[in-house]
Amino acid sequence: ISVAGVDVAGSATNGFQILRNTISDIHQFNAGGYGAYGINVAAGTGVVVANNAISGMLTVNYNSVSTTFQAFGIRLAGGTGHMVYYNSVNLYGDNTINAVKAYSSAFVVTSATVTGLDIRNNVFANSHTTTAPAAEFFAVWFPATYNFANAILDNNAYMVTNDALHYVGKLGTTSGANNHVDLNAWRLISQVGNPTNDVLSFPGSGNSNAPFTSNSDLTIPAATSTVLESGAVAIASLGLPNVDRINVSRPAGSGTGPDIGAYEFEGSSRVRSLSCTRSKLHSC
Repeated sequence: ISVAGVDVAGSATNGFQILRNTISDIHQFNAGGYGAYGINVAAGTGVVVANNAISGMLTVNYNSVSTTFQAFGIRLAGGTGHMVYYNSVNLYGDNTINAVKAYSSAFVVTSATVTGLDIRNNVFANSHTTTAPAAEFFAVWFPATYNFANAILDNNAYMVTNDALHYVGKLGTTSGANNHVDLNAWRLISQVGNPTNDVLSFPGSGNSNAPFTSNSDLTIPAATSTVLESGAVAIASLGLPNVDRINVSRPAGSGTGPDIGAYEFEGSSRVRSLSCTRSKLHSC
């Protein structure tokens, strides 16, 4: 059976919240090949997933591309209208055990019927390694037929290792197909039907690992120069105290806006020019 740190099923409705948890080291080593999830939402309406720090999912790896039998940080497998805000997700380590194929994603939506999503202000990081002969690792993964016109994705940081195994996004479950190497490529997908998606997500071109304190400590060291600093957007509809995972007010310190991810920190931002933003030259 697949395992999860938090598993939501049944009739969870508006107001059901998964908040301010630290979830780590969810491992599934069953040789039959099952999934390992940080948070799994399998049903419900309007579930809020916010301010969680999630790291260290590993599996034996199912011998095919699957959005069930792999390692995922946040997995949305059912329901509608879910809100995913201010989470830090970090997949890391050797995802090789007994594997001839290895796949994983920091965030995954498994069905095109999981609609009406609002996904903002998250760090989705994946630095998994493997010696498996076939491997693909992602920040985000959606079904091949997903309708992005009915979803909000923005102010997220898609942070993956800059190599041939890692991609910002994937559509569908065909190995080697519909893999999108960086955010510029991913925007061509997420903006179909909704041109405002990922306008303020990061980084524009090129990939890099997240500047966490360590793989398991998802805070950001003070004075770090990063797009995460003040890169989030305040969400008035959240209906929750505007604080981070450890109750620090957002924004903190001298920040001009809230920080992306589960933790506020006092860093220095890499600011894109206003003309760059307006012209949508996303590699700036």
